[in-house]
Amino acid sequence: IWYRGASQSTDRGPSRAMALVVRALSSLVVLAAAARDEACAAGGACSKGAVGTDNLLLQVARAQRATRDDRWAGWFPGDPEDAFQGVQRRRRYKDMGSCRRRHSTASSNPPEEANSEWQCRGQTMVKVGPPPPTESSTAPPRTAPQCGGAGNGTGACLCMFDIDRTLTGRQGDTHNCPQNRVLGYHDSAYGGGQATLSALTAAGIHTTFCDQCHLGITSAGHGSGAGSPWNDYLLDHVMRGRVHDAFMRRVPHARQWSEGTGVHSPFVLKQGNKVKQEAVELVRQWYGRQGACIEPGEVYFFEDRTENVRPFAERGLNSREISCGSRDPSLYGGTGMVGYCGARPEEVQRVKGNILCG
Repeated sequence: IWYRGASQSTDRGPSRAMALVVRALSSLVVLAAAARDEACAAGGACSKGAVGTDNLLLQVARAQRATRDDRWAGWFPGDPEDAFQGVQRRRRYKDMGSCRRRHSTASSNPPEEANSEWQCRGQTMVKVGPPPPTESSTAPPRTAPQCGGAGNGTGACLCMFDIDRTLTGRQGDTHNCPQNRVLGYHDSAYGGGQATLSALTAAGIHTTFCDQCHLGITSAGHGSGAGSPWNDYLLDHVMRGRVHDAFMRRVPHARQWSEGTGVHSPFVLKQGNKVKQEAVELVRQWYGRQGACIEPGEVYFFEDRTENVRPFAERGLNSREISCGSRDPSLYGGTGMVGYCGARPEEVQRVKGNILCG
């Protein structure tokens, strides 16, 4: 009413200050209504007070039109009516989801609304399409590189070892095994004693072809237990090689023990005799999920216990019995089922097949 009275005055025209007030008030109300509509379109709660905002927009529009004459030229950007064109398309009434003066097809809507995801269907606003795609929604998910199976190898190889009497020798005995080396750790295997490296691990796995391969362990025993000083020594000082060291720097979480067929690392404890091939195959697959594609025919398992060698043929994996020159005469009724001094460097060969001593 105040605006109308001011515009209809015959004694004096509307002041410049009044024009500025109308312009500022109009802009604020338009911005508030636009923010309100965005919240409604997104499914947010629309307060009943928002209807009053639309009514105010219409009052401002009518006041602006009533005062429109040449004296207002230049005070509104472009055509003064342009600032209020959107009022006729605002949703009002009830839950603010109704349509007002919109076309039922997107092609007939105003240009700025032709591609809107919200369109009129009868008297109701409906969501007709997904929002414009964003970079994050269109980018393919990032996954760890994986191997697809046989035929997808990259020339990589895998050397897997038993622990007791393979990586180690008879505890404390360097008289019968002069190339072995006694350490200051407790090894619980076969009755327990001072941990003793075999000739292979005393010299270092890196002195064999396995320096070029990934490494792993599969043992029926448990050393002295995961987290023990002896088991930590095995991981940090025995399992060493050029390729393996580079892999461990890239995948540091691999430094942990798995058990049985619950394989989540290349180091497996408590996998029974005659079924070690199952865990070794799972280690090969685990490496594949880390991007190291290894063919079954490039897996080499070294083991002192005779009965564990041949079953690897079931999985197409290579295996070799070691400690052939020294067998323990006191275990298993003197049958020589297990080794004594452990593996020697010359026994670790890149030869295909499932090879027993002698």
